[in-house]
Amino acid sequence: MSDLDTALADLTARLSEDMPEVGAILARSRAGEISELEALDALTRLVAERPALAQALQAHAMAAFAPLREDTGGVLFHSGVGLVKMNPLVEAALVERLQFDGDAPELRTGPLPEGVVPAVSVTSTARDPAVLGSLLKRASLDLEEEIRAHEKARLLSVDMALVPLADGALEAIAQGSAETDHPAYRRGEVPAPLAVEAPDATCLASMTVSQRQEAAWLLISTTVGRRTIRDGLFPMVQGLLADKGYPTNIGKGTLPLAVQEWDVNLSHLGSVQAHFAIMDVAAAALAKGLTHQLKTKGTPGNLYLAVAAINTVSDRVVGWRATVTG
Repeated sequence: MSDLDTALADLTARLSEDMPEVGAILARSRAGEISELEALDALTRLVAERPALAQALQAHAMAAFAPLREDTGGVLFHSGVGLVKMNPLVEAALVERLQFDGDAPELRTGPLPEGVVPAVSVTSTARDPAVLGSLLKRASLDLEEEIRAHEKARLLSVDMALVPLADGALEAIAQGSAETDHPAYRRGEVPAPLAVEAPDATCLASMTVSQRQEAAWLLISTTVGRRTIRDGLFPMVQGLLADKGYPTNIGKGTLPLAVQEWDVNLSHLGSVQAHFAIMDVAAAALAKGLTHQLKTKGTPGNLYLAVAAINTVSDRVVGWRATVTG
């Protein structure tokens, strides 16, 4: 076992004892059950919900990685010349995500950077990948206009009320905070999906093959696209299970009964077939796998269904996981 593996094991042990929620996330990451990026997402959400965990987490990391202070540092951060920097592994995972998504607001502490469009999922009953992809693009562009206008108005109000402040205070005001961000797109939070009106038939008919492929690629390759599909898959899988005699509720039970995954490989823009009925195929595959497992194991009573996105972009494998619990 390397020094880094030893330090990671030490950190996981510390957190499992004092901070079970955090320890469980790190243990799943080290076991390969979730990717580094998925672990980072989970940790970020947990810290956002319970800010007091942040200082305790950093203290544990600093203690566990003390022997590596001049080398790799902690799980989330490493030290160098008196500064706190991001761990290279985490940084690499972020780069992987951002090359597809453009932005990850739940992982940002600052405002939306100039030249970056917001990444937001949408709610729609549409199933056509090209349609959903075009809705994602429109939602992103429309929200960007709102965000820029909101930020401009905020900065103007700051300028009007500006008084001499201590060094650095002006920069802090210009950066703003989650409370001053556009309510639909706050830093440190996963934005709620936006309701967008579906394009009319004329608009769809005018889309070229390349435009449809680009829209479908946007849907599959981005985290917000896969969230959009996830939300649409849930009622489809739920309906198919009910047809087979397995009605389910929203939520999570205590007894794991069935887990089924369906995934695709990310290659390049042209690799996505714009007319491929990905939601119908995925829903049918997930429901079939779950039904087979439920028939084998039997059901104890009330059943609960959950559908999650698989976001292992580092391996270029993405998809969805459906779970039934009792």
